[in-house]
Amino acid sequence: MSTPYCEMSDVEDIFGIENVRKWADLDNQGILPEAWEAETEYEATDYVRPSTATGLMFYPSTPGKSSTTEPTWPDGAGETVVDGEVTWTAVIDKVAVRVLKALKVTAGRIDDHLRSSVYAVPLTATGEEMSETVINLNATMAGVWLYEKRGIEDMDPDTGIPIHRLSWHKKEARRVLKEILSGQIEIACVKDATDGILAQASNADTRLAPDSGAEDVSDLNV
Repeated sequence: MSTPYCEMSDVEDIFGIENVRKWADLDNQGILPEAWEAETEYEATDYVRPSTATGLMFYPSTPGKSSTTEPTWPDGAGETVVDGEVTWTAVIDKVAVRVLKALKVTAGRIDDHLRSSVYAVPLTATGEEMSETVINLNATMAGVWLYEKRGIEDMDPDTGIPIHRLSWHKKEARRVLKEILSGQIEIACVKDATDGILAQASNADTRLAPDSGAEDVSDLNV
């Protein structure tokens, strides 16, 4: 699978922490680890996660007050790290693992869609940070992937008809992909020097069919 273009926190910024964890919590763990905070009293029942998701969460096997700086987190379940008065023990965060999978899968689909664009894939930022457009695209597609794979069915409160709660997000991701392909949206990423790419990009709508305006958005492969 491809390397993600964004972090778990970017998905949460769009869809909300509780929604993302609900869609990714296939085993219904019900554990919602908080972001680690400096100089905070932690109890034995607390769970935290690193600022960058790794697929692990940590509980205080020795409770106490955290340090002024975030510790260097271990990368294996059962491993520990001392943080001020706290000793953190790592356990697998199945939700974070699931979100990371969603990010990797949808980053790969972004790459697949943009292989005939002017950009070299995997996408590489021309500056220090990845394009906000790409970050938001990857995060949006990952959220939709989690929602759909969870098999959640929402109902219209007035009609009782099943609805796709994230249909707007899915259509928006589809639009952004089309406009990157056609050149309407330019992203700050390294371009491919291969001849003929621009000509291929002009045929973007042969890869992504025109929007019919209907609620069915299944043609965007997220």
